[in-house]
Amino acid sequence: MKKIIAFLLCVMMLASFDTCFADEGTQFARAHVIGAGNRFSVGIRCDGKIIVKGGMNETVYEQEKVREWSDIVSIDVGTNHIVGLKSNGRVVAASQHNSSTLCAVNHWADIVSVIAGHDFTLGLKNDGTIISTKEGYLEDWFKIVDIDAGRWQTVGLRSDGKVVADGPNQYGECNVENWSDIVSIAAGTWHTVGLKSDGTVVAVGGNEVDECEVSSWTNIVAVAAGQRFTLGLRADGTVLAIGDNDEGQCEVSDWTDIVAISASDKHVIGLKSDGTVVTAGKNYYGECSLGGWSDMTMPADLPADLLYNYSIG
Repeated sequence: MKKIIAFLLCVMMLASFDTCFADEGTQFARAHVIGAGNRFSVGIRCDGKIIVKGGMNETVYEQEKVREWSDIVSIDVGTNHIVGLKSNGRVVAASQHNSSTLCAVNHWADIVSVIAGHDFTLGLKNDGTIISTKEGYLEDWFKIVDIDAGRWQTVGLRSDGKVVADGPNQYGECNVENWSDIVSIAAGTWHTVGLKSDGTVVAVGGNEVDECEVSSWTNIVAVAAGQRFTLGLRADGTVLAIGDNDEGQCEVSDWTDIVAISASDKHVIGLKSDGTVVTAGKNYYGECSLGGWSDMTMPADLPADLLYNYSIG
């Protein structure tokens, strides 16, 4: 029961707003309803359609292709591609060149979460195992309830609150073996962040600009990690940030009524309870010019074991 307290605080806050939420009966893990990518931003509207803004490293045709997607319940963005999870557990993906390494997902089924890595795509299956566009990658992981990928590392949250990681570990970003009571994870470029069941936060990896100095944070209900910076969403709808602020990506102290956060290398997005968004950071390609976004889907962000029944023993 203690495991869900922080999340219930967030859900109680969200329940008071008259807006559109992901279907409460949908059997999916932690939903990503906004995504900050490399030079672009994406989001899911209430009708299950995708909205895209920014450079995207892709042609206009590919942007239009993404906007044709429907029934999307979760998204993730990588350096050069976007992945969408449909309500039927199938997956769609788009990249600049329709790369098979990134976009060979049409045959996937029974997926409950998707992650766009730097040069691969991951799907979390409803049996707690991982499928990847990189053949054989992470096929020995099991009892996984959440996944994330940074520039160099992939991180998985197990059903027992333990965390596993894979990567070169050059900066210690994979030193998560001693973590426990974790309910959510975030992988940055060179560091990894974990949210504990008591609303506190742990972090390992590169700490050049104090991006891992989060031990004093409390009442956190969600975390996000970018390139040398960390975000934490508090139960009162405000956001904390620490680390590199060279593009203003940590200037979030005035944000309020936030229900979801996402971080890229140099910009961040916050989803507000009224379905609008706020942004901070690099805006070279219009990735932060999202003033017209509205009617965005709200996250049904309960722990995975409350949203569906895994067949993982």
